[in-house]
Amino acid sequence: MNNKKNYLVTILAIALIAIGVLLLMFAIVKGKALNNWYPIFIGLGVSFVPSGLITVFFKLVLSKEVNIEIESSITKNIKNEFKDFKKIHNLKEQGIENITNEFPKNRLEDLISASSNKLDILNTWIPNIRDIKSAIIKAMDQNCKIRFLVLSPDSLLIKYRAKQLGVTVEYITENINYTIDFFKKIKKDNPNIELRFYDDLFSLSIYKFDEIIFTGWYWAHLDNLNGPYLKIIKSPTCHFASAIELHFDKIWKNAKSI
Repeated sequence: MNNKKNYLVTILAIALIAIGVLLLMFAIVKGKALNNWYPIFIGLGVSFVPSGLITVFFKLVLSKEVNIEIESSITKNIKNEFKDFKKIHNLKEQGIENITNEFPKNRLEDLISASSNKLDILNTWIPNIRDIKSAIIKAMDQNCKIRFLVLSPDSLLIKYRAKQLGVTVEYITENINYTIDFFKKIKKDNPNIELRFYDDLFSLSIYKFDEIIFTGWYWAHLDNLNGPYLKIIKSPTCHFASAIELHFDKIWKNAKSI
């Protein structure tokens, strides 16, 4: 009976090695195309291969007593790996769909054009706003409620943000004023679009397109659109999305209308 058990454990260990090698090879071949799955495949592969090798080694070399202790340790490690894997799926259940290396600027027009209910943007200013004019007009024509929040051109925070980015205060002020001028031209008498100035501490950059939310941070070493963003799909169980909406609404309430 013990021999049969030892034989099965050895077979499982060899299978573990094979699965680990396949996971590593798949991750290496696919690379960045896997997005946030890449570190998961690498992590599991790196765990499975040595775990299987160690199990085979101790099965063949060490005594029964040592084997029992080692097997217990390996089993525990494998269970922990699967717990971490399960946590990733829990993040999915919470609405966190993906982590991008930067904001998907190439999809911005399509995301705005597809917004038919609510479009919220919170940023220092709205970069390349001229390039998304037609998309904004299309959203307006669909009776989408549009809210833009940009930093007040008189805010003292401009000086600190300029220092972080290594640009002049005038550079940031000019971009904010350009956003304001563009807004005045496009708004006309449309009640569905509104812009306000905020003067709060930097925290999150928010781009919300109906139920799709992209949120990032104000990185000290680069423009926030060039840093990592979370893609979130709003759902009844997604408390993170609700917190982001409350964050936006709080700043909107305290902001000044243009």
